[in-house]
Amino acid sequence: KTAYEIPKRDWSSDVCSSDLLPTLFGFTGKCQIGSVTAQVATKVSANLADIIFLASINHLTLQDIASVIKAAGVPILMDAVPNAGFHDVMLKMAPTGGYIGEIYFDPGLTFRGKIEILDKFAMINMNVDLSGIIAEGMISEFELGPILVTGDGLPPEKAGDPRIKGPMVSLRLTPKNQHFMASGLVKIFDSSAEVEILVDPHGFSFLTSVKLGDLKLHHL
Repeated sequence: KTAYEIPKRDWSSDVCSSDLLPTLFGFTGKCQIGSVTAQVATKVSANLADIIFLASINHLTLQDIASVIKAAGVPILMDAVPNAGFHDVMLKMAPTGGYIGEIYFDPGLTFRGKIEILDKFAMINMNVDLSGIIAEGMISEFELGPILVTGDGLPPEKAGDPRIKGPMVSLRLTPKNQHFMASGLVKIFDSSAEVEILVDPHGFSFLTSVKLGDLKLHHL
């Protein structure tokens, strides 16, 4: 005891006690600047299976960034800003799902979005959950000198209406639909080569079509 009769105590053992450490931490937030909306949600737990992370943004382009800078008083010629950016991007990881506050997050892994550069784009849609696996991707047709890379693209409900042409790949492993499909077409001058692969419960098909000027070759 001290001179004031106050018992001594070793506080270090209490500060380091595991009983005082949080076992769960979570937050959600949403931010909007002009037409740009971003959302973040996370839950950190001692049990890795309970972790939740989500980040999404509806769009973020160079024009959006330039507009903010211009609003701050910096002179920018908006017509000189190239058309490039991200659209409808979302990443979600929730192994077992769960709540953050009153907001429920379905279990699974999701990654989707579209990147656009000078009126060309690439898109991806991937989802893995209890209902199965879905993975789709495509790029819009583009030219490299005399070479044109194109294809049938994804259906309108996936890539927009009307159908946007371009090489694509699609994988689905769900109770109602199981397939893998890939297709693309390359053209150079008067020649072209097309490939289409399809694997589903009915079998396997591999189609190639080659055109050399007026000569056409097909192989199935």
